[in-house]
Amino acid sequence: MKLAPRIVEGALAVIEQDGRILLALRPEGAHLAGYWEFPGGRIEPGETAEACVVRELREELGVEVRVLGRLGVVDHAYPEKRVRLHGFRCEIVTGIPVPLQCAAVEWVDRRMIRSRKLPAADEAVLAWLSIPAPSTGHPMALRYDAVFFDLDGTLIDSCDDIAASVNHVRREMGMPPLPVSTIRTYVGDGVRILLERALETDESAILERGLAILRPHYLSHCLDRTVMYDGIPAMLDRLGAAPGLRLAVVSNKPETPSEKVLAGLGIRRYFAAVVGGDSAGARKPDPAPFRLAAERSGVAGGRILVVGDSPNDIEGARRAGFDSCGVLWGISPPDRVRAAAPDHVADAPGAVLALVLG
Repeated sequence: MKLAPRIVEGALAVIEQDGRILLALRPEGAHLAGYWEFPGGRIEPGETAEACVVRELREELGVEVRVLGRLGVVDHAYPEKRVRLHGFRCEIVTGIPVPLQCAAVEWVDRRMIRSRKLPAADEAVLAWLSIPAPSTGHPMALRYDAVFFDLDGTLIDSCDDIAASVNHVRREMGMPPLPVSTIRTYVGDGVRILLERALETDESAILERGLAILRPHYLSHCLDRTVMYDGIPAMLDRLGAAPGLRLAVVSNKPETPSEKVLAGLGIRRYFAAVVGGDSAGARKPDPAPFRLAAERSGVAGGRILVVGDSPNDIEGARRAGFDSCGVLWGISPPDRVRAAAPDHVADAPGAVLALVLG
């Protein structure tokens, strides 16, 4: 006679902030190792489910949580055991989640939850959260596995902040300020070449002094007047929701300010990787930054589209063996973009959507 599987009682927490849900990665050696899950754990003898979820998040993630309400109970049979999980909606009161007893933690956009490998028992939790099941119809036919975006002049208009930092350097070095329109023509080839043009010198000592002034100033002021171009938020929303599509940023701006700008504008969550001008040992149009982005994004060998406003993006994509799309709304004049002979041209972010999604 076959014995019924043992029943394990547990509790889990659903914590959501700004459209993102907290997930934890099960560690090696655990049941369902390598799966992402809603954090929680087994209820101890004499413990309530509510007390369990508070204790588990303290032990597993190092945070104190407040239980806001009960979501329901999941009852699911695995071959080796049956689990009964009590779900609670919670909020973090103190602390920042860190992986104390799990392999990793991540805030995942609720629209991307199904891109993670989740235990079967969590299907009911997704239903509680009104996260739809995958379509049973024909899947979206994506033309590319990944899209790599340039940053300045493609996703964001950052010229005012860059010009302010360049003119700060010029003032510190006893030089008059330059018009923003002039500095705009210097952007796109990396910070050192930017200063070579702005200071009208290639003398190493002068450039090093200028860089030492510019870097901290720009890092402190890189979000003063920088904005996304019209249509970029909606484009990223659509692309970010496309199943299986990976996005990355490949910029000649150093990685640290690139990360800060993306986070400050609220769009870092869309990108699997951010590669800066100091990340790969070479800048665009060298193919190394694009290949590093492919490696970090897990799409090496895939169909990749590079989107940018500069000949550096188009030539770099060509050298890396990727398709290119030149955009006409950015820093480089449209004629210069077209002269670089991209595979595709887009005059608005909606054209990029049409190219990728069909």
